[in-house]
Amino acid sequence: MVLTFYYDNLSQPCRAVYIFLKVNKINFVAKPIELRKGEHRQPEFLKKNPFHKVPYIDDDGFCLAESVAIMSYLAVKHKLADKWFGRSDPVREARIQEFLHWQHHNIRRYEVTLFQYVLKSRLAIFGPPHKLDETVLKGHREEVSNGIKHLDEYFLKDKPFIGGNDISVADIVGVCELLQLAGAEEDGMYKASKKVSDWIARVEAKLNPQFAEAFTKIRKLGDEFRASKA
Repeated sequence: MVLTFYYDNLSQPCRAVYIFLKVNKINFVAKPIELRKGEHRQPEFLKKNPFHKVPYIDDDGFCLAESVAIMSYLAVKHKLADKWFGRSDPVREARIQEFLHWQHHNIRRYEVTLFQYVLKSRLAIFGPPHKLDETVLKGHREEVSNGIKHLDEYFLKDKPFIGGNDISVADIVGVCELLQLAGAEEDGMYKASKKVSDWIARVEAKLNPQFAEAFTKIRKLGDEFRASKA
């Protein structure tokens, strides 16, 4: 039976899994869930996933949430290339896992907060629009800037990718998180670091055309946000 994948590519973790599936040529039945319409909170979906979150998979009755868990499961089941999780090299695997654990509270947490705060200053998305408070905005930007600084100076250093010389799931997850900021015209945060910008370009080059396909929806949201300025 083919894997069923519930997702919305407005979501960073969904994009990461979507890219991973596509790049590794894993067949799946697509089940789009519109987060902006609240479809993830409808009774039909809650019966499947009481956490009301995407991504979510149903693999012939085996159901799983959480993007990293999903990609780890798929990597083992489909005997994918070692580069994704680096399991044959304990040092590389540890570096990949270190970033995956760290990014939740140091990249994703603050990036999501900044993205939603700025986005909702113009669009009625996930709640009514609000007026920006410059002091609050500055604080959110400082938190994101700190995470990018650590990514630059600690996780990348002089390496082309987080795990070393080849791409891994850490790179997919990290880039999917940071590029969300472009949807609210906050991409200057990561563009200020040449090392991080070059890393993003390398990851994108490795994953295209699937990468570009996965980002179609967030780019459209960015267009909607820019148009709202007029």
